[in-house]
Amino acid sequence: MVSGMGRIALLVVLGCCCTLDAVSAQPLPDLTETASAWQPVEPTPKVEMAEGGERLRFRCNFAETTEPRVSWDRAVALDLSGALGMVFTSQCDDPMPVSRFSFYLHTASGWYSAGFAPEGTGGKPERMFIPRMAMRTEGAPGGWRRIDRIRISAWRGSDKDTTFLLSDFAVIPATPGVAVLQAQRSVSAEPGEARTVLETARRVASYLEANGIPHAPLSDVDMAEAMPAGHRLIIVPYCPSMDERTEAALLRFIADGGKVITFYAIPPKLARALGMTRGRHMQSGPGARFASIRPAADGGVMGLPDEVRQHSWNIIAMEPVADKARVAAWWHDGTGRATGEAAVLVSGTGAHMTHILLDDDRENQARLLLAMVGALYPEAWPMAARHAVSALDTLAQALASPPPATATVDARVAAGDYPGALRAAGAIRQSMLEAYYRRQRPEAGEFRGFWCHSPFGVEGMTWDEAVRLLAENGFTALFPNMAWGGVAYYESDVLPVAPEVAERGDQLAECLAACKKYGIELHYWKVCWNMTGHAPKAFRERMKKTGRTQVRFDGGEEANWLCPCREDNRALETAAMLEVAERYDVDGLHFDYIRYPDEDASFSEACRQGFEARLGHSVSPWPAAMREDPKLRRAWGDFRRDQITRVVAGVHKAVKERHLKVKVSAAVFITWPTHRDTVGQDWKAWCDAGYLDFVCPMDYTERTGQFDTWIRQQQAWAGEVPVYPGIGLGLWTGRDPMLTFIEQVKRTRQRHTGGFMVFNYGVREARSVVPWCGAGLLRDTVDTAHGAR
Repeated sequence: MVSGMGRIALLVVLGCCCTLDAVSAQPLPDLTETASAWQPVEPTPKVEMAEGGERLRFRCNFAETTEPRVSWDRAVALDLSGALGMVFTSQCDDPMPVSRFSFYLHTASGWYSAGFAPEGTGGKPERMFIPRMAMRTEGAPGGWRRIDRIRISAWRGSDKDTTFLLSDFAVIPATPGVAVLQAQRSVSAEPGEARTVLETARRVASYLEANGIPHAPLSDVDMAEAMPAGHRLIIVPYCPSMDERTEAALLRFIADGGKVITFYAIPPKLARALGMTRGRHMQSGPGARFASIRPAADGGVMGLPDEVRQHSWNIIAMEPVADKARVAAWWHDGTGRATGEAAVLVSGTGAHMTHILLDDDRENQARLLLAMVGALYPEAWPMAARHAVSALDTLAQALASPPPATATVDARVAAGDYPGALRAAGAIRQSMLEAYYRRQRPEAGEFRGFWCHSPFGVEGMTWDEAVRLLAENGFTALFPNMAWGGVAYYESDVLPVAPEVAERGDQLAECLAACKKYGIELHYWKVCWNMTGHAPKAFRERMKKTGRTQVRFDGGEEANWLCPCREDNRALETAAMLEVAERYDVDGLHFDYIRYPDEDASFSEACRQGFEARLGHSVSPWPAAMREDPKLRRAWGDFRRDQITRVVAGVHKAVKERHLKVKVSAAVFITWPTHRDTVGQDWKAWCDAGYLDFVCPMDYTERTGQFDTWIRQQQAWAGEVPVYPGIGLGLWTGRDPMLTFIEQVKRTRQRHTGGFMVFNYGVREARSVVPWCGAGLLRDTVDTAHGAR
């Protein structure tokens, strides 16, 4: 069952204008013929057939166990190398006891996994689509040709039992033609790049979907074995460590007449096959050297946008080989001057962009990709034009808007002016969206906070400009990330001061001045324990040398995290918070990363000494005994939670004793029953004890039904403490994030949360979301003079 905004999201994923049921699915009836073929993973109950047959009933026995999830496995023999994804029907009468559902595919020594969730409050059958592009890798899966097991998991959200039904499993085949490479081998070679590789591939796929270009996911594992038939163009969104087999497969593809689009880092042989030579790595540096992309006067590529505002932090230069390739677009700096560095190159065998494709100017970045694809795969242009017309009708239905007048668009399509047709359709679409944004109504008195991950604010804006924009559009609070473990972006006597402060000034003072000017609350955001990528090297080395960093279960070092079991580390975090509250007139202190990295940390000597002192006896073998002895495991869980809680309690106590007029809050993981054990974040206990004035669960999902379920669970755990759900706007890949943002804000109002938080205040949000909030959704607090309340 798909309706409203859910239908919009689904059509974007499928890259076509049709409902899910109209897609040519390949049914898998054997998956629901026999309940006993689904094997429970102990202590999970057995699967049963539901009344009437053809539907499987799965019971979640959360009241009987303490396990974080229940799971069921089904042996299969599936070749999904040519699939876009899988679909099935799900029905859950009461999804509240479940924090999330997971769908897994096993092959070789690993899994592909993705989440799914009901859109409503339960009780109705819903069609779930699991796109391959959305699936993460766990372990070392062996490609999509030999899937040997399906696993379904339901994760604990409460200690209440519930059931759900599954039926009508099917495979959605991909349309051959354009393939998007999933660089699994590159992820294995460079695990630290896994997230960027996955997100970049998803982003490129989402741009193709927004343009109505059908595409097929293509695993480098499968491609090295045999290239699927029917592809004429392969897009390589980001492959930081391309192995020889992948490169050889791409070279054979080019030799056989195929075309390839690549981004950023590619091997020299592949560059030569594209008619280009690879240059040096170049940093953007001061002045935003790589701030926008503009067409070359003689580039000869149809449909390139006049400007793509992409702020890239570096590039790998590329030069065309004479008579084999040409520069289609150039980089320009923050002042608009040409840099002389190629941004996009095109040849007879492919195209290349000298950085990855980002998402800070989505509409134009999607159009840039379309121009690159269209130069090599001409069918893309009429596909995109037809899609643009039909998408207008679909959007009008979803927004309850009048049918759009598309005569101008139709005439340009008929004339073969596809870029002109898309521009005309884009203008109509934007007009429809703007009218919808203006129809939204505000809710007075709600808390409207924005996290800003950069201590320097929004790139290209001063703090004054960035804060004024928030105030003029109805936001009430800003949470700037001004400190990490071991570094402050303001004048501090507690933490090492970042060198940028000497160059760019005290960022907290500048942000605070703007917030006071425009009537916005400032809540100081502190990342606790985690020193990764921010703390000075000398500080990190000193922490490691003096035994103040974490140790993992296997004895390895977690050298970038301070250990909460040490009193001096807890004192450091507490002092950093209180210093700000006493020196700066902030409105709040906001904890982040107030946890361990995972359940395998920390097992340092300080942790051992503290735990044994609490027990009154030694523990041996250390640390294996905590996993082997259930009684010790429970005691260990309490001990590690207490080390984190002591910091939250200490800050709360000091704020009260010193009569500091600040609110204490925390950004927390979604599922308290699970995360109190895995990362030691016992935030329900903090709410029960009154340590927090409000709590901000990071409910970062585009699925509004899942978002709603999480809110209801979290309100029950928080009790009387306000829950301001975190909306993950900056992490979404959809074409129209404002639509999903509106739906999720409405859910917070339906649940009477009293407010919400948004992640993250960056360039894209400042350009395309914040200005429209003041048009309707958050209009009630806007003052026509300067936006202050």
